[in-house]
Amino acid sequence: MATFKNEDLGIIEEAMHLAPELRVCVLAVRQARQLKIKYPLNSRRDLVRLLGKESFVVEDLRASPELVEQYIIDDDFPIADERELIRAVYVALSRCNEDLHWAARASQNAQLALREYGRVPTGAE
Repeated sequence: MATFKNEDLGIIEEAMHLAPELRVCVLAVRQARQLKIKYPLNSRRDLVRLLGKESFVVEDLRASPELVEQYIIDDDFPIADERELIRAVYVALSRCNEDLHWAARASQNAQLALREYGRVPTGAE
């Protein structure tokens, strides 16, 4: 695998601008390193320690202890190392984005839409 050099930082910044979830992942690992977090991380509480008690925003993405509780699931644990931390944060952000996109497209009466969706033939019958 190719490694990056200092002069590649501008390219990396541009890529992260296109995929801001990656910036949050990198910041989570950087925070874990600064706090000298020991792996494995076994619970959401361990992840909340990384964020602190306050929410923060990175390129229009908000992270908070409440969002960790909602989007990091039990199957994400234990988090054995930095690579798994990146994966868990990225997947959680993807779950959150999916919910936001669904909500943005949902009808004004989401309950009605969900009931109607259950009636749509799937072709499996």
